[in-house]
Amino acid sequence: MEWLTRLWDRLLRDVILTLGGLVTVGTQIAARHPNVGLIGAGLALTAPSAYANLQKIGSGSHGPSSPSPGPSPPQPPSPGDGDGP
Repeated sequence: MEWLTRLWDRLLRDVILTLGGLVTVGTQIAARHPNVGLIGAGLALTAPSAYANLQKIGSGSHGPSSPSPGPSPPQPPSPGDGDGP
């Protein structure tokens, strides 16, 4: 169930809040008399996702889609090294 919690957190932060914030900002920019308070609230809704993405960029993380580098494969023995007679 931990994966469900993580999915909901990401869905809430990355989709619902961000989309809601962008829609709020967009409608206020297109309005005849935009409300600065609503523009600020819309930008605040996008902040958690932006902060999380900036943290990933700053830490050098490539996210869950790229595999983490595993141990390097063993090197083949050189011609002079061997257990033979």
